[in-house]
Amino acid sequence: MSTLLKELLKDKINSKKQQDARRLIVEGNLFDYEYYINQYPQVTQENMDLLDHYLEIGYKDGLNPSEDFDTEYYLKMYGDVRVSNINPLVHYVLYGAKEGRKCSSKLTDDEINTYKQLIYDNNLFDEEYYYTQYPELKDTDLDCFTHYLLVG
Repeated sequence: MSTLLKELLKDKINSKKQQDARRLIVEGNLFDYEYYINQYPQVTQENMDLLDHYLEIGYKDGLNPSEDFDTEYYLKMYGDVRVSNINPLVHYVLYGAKEGRKCSSKLTDDEINTYKQLIYDNNLFDEEYYYTQYPELKDTDLDCFTHYLLVG
C-alpha cells in the first residue's frame, strides 16, 4: 500500500473518530458554550462555532471546554495524550473516560471521604492544631479536613 493511500486512510479514520467524539461531547454536555464564551470572549473574533473553536484551536491554547474539564491538567497527567497531539477532550470521550482517567484535579466527594478515612485511620491529621491555624473555620459549615484538602 502506498504511503499516500495510508495517509488518506488514516485521515478518514481520524475524521470518523473526530465525528464520533464531537457527537459524544454534544450528547454528554461536555462542552459548555456559556462557560467558554464567558471565560474566553476573544474567541468570537474567530467567527467559528465555539465547540469547533475548542476542538481545533482552543485546546492548543490551554482553554477549557467547561468548568469540569481541565485541558492543561489532562495533558500534564497523561503524557501519552500530550505526545499524540490529540485533543484532550476528544481523547477523554473516546478512551480516557473508559480507562478511568481524571479530567481535572478536583476531588469528588467519594475521593474526599476515602482520603479522609485513610488519614484519620492512621492518625495523620490533627483537627485541634488545624483549627488553631484557621480559627475562622469554627464559624463555618466546612469541616477542617475538607478545608485542608481543598484549600490548605
